[in-house]
Amino acid sequence: MIRKLYVWSVLFAYVVFVAPVILPAQTPEFMSLESAKAVLQRTWPGNDVHPGPGISPTDWLAWLQKSDAEIRQRLDAGEEDSLTNLLRFGVTFTKEYRIDDDYLVRYGQSTLVNAFAENRANDLIRALTRPDGNQGFAEMRAFVERRGFSFNTPTECQKLKAYLLANLSRMRKELLQARDQAKSTREQMWQHRGLSLDSNLWPDYDIDQNLRELMDKGMLKAGGVRRVAIVGPGLDFVNKQEGVDFYPPQTVQPFAVLDTLFRLGLASPENVQLVTMDISSRVNLHIALARQNAASGKSYTIQLP
Repeated sequence: MIRKLYVWSVLFAYVVFVAPVILPAQTPEFMSLESAKAVLQRTWPGNDVHPGPGISPTDWLAWLQKSDAEIRQRLDAGEEDSLTNLLRFGVTFTKEYRIDDDYLVRYGQSTLVNAFAENRANDLIRALTRPDGNQGFAEMRAFVERRGFSFNTPTECQKLKAYLLANLSRMRKELLQARDQAKSTREQMWQHRGLSLDSNLWPDYDIDQNLRELMDKGMLKAGGVRRVAIVGPGLDFVNKQEGVDFYPPQTVQPFAVLDTLFRLGLASPENVQLVTMDISSRVNLHIALARQNAASGKSYTIQLP
């Protein structure tokens, strides 16, 4: 199902999307220990997310900087996974078979699957060089160029191809490890893998059901929701579960949550404020641009396959 949501251009005029625009080149600003102390004092007992009581301002800043660097590395790894999923599942740039999990585990051992992967890598590189690709392809091209790759000569394209196929091998290894490990160990492994931006509709459906139940129990009243915060709204392009690439990057959760609130009568466009927060500058920039476009009368299209 594909809907063009012209109505959301009007909606954005009423709903305030406060999306912090964080340009990648900017230097991050870190909260001082004094500003964070009131929250930390409530959460220190039994919490290993932050360094603990008795820390000095210098140690606090060092811990923040280390954590920031680790998160940014995981975001880059997530972008790498998105590129690999584009290689595996993309449908707009190639006619080769998609490399689903059953094929992926045979990569490196099957001449047939190896041929799929080789041809897909060649087709993807050609697609990344085309000027008419959608926003997702432009972002993937910018990503590999930031990694030091280029498309200027056949030799440089071969280096990029080797990088794409090496990532495919890594993903195969991670899949096999996940299948072999116990659930608890597998969850620990996921804690350190790349942070992908993709999401799906299941959390939005859960939110819809839970808000409906809260309303039925009288815990939420009609028109009673005035402020909504969405942490990690996501940015879909090619996901890790049979993702497709025929649409440009999009964010769905802000629209889905508002759709639920309006349909249940819990909020109205005239008096609700929605705030989004995300650790990815790409997500924040995407939402800021959507808000800017809405202010000039441009609609936002959502693809719901």
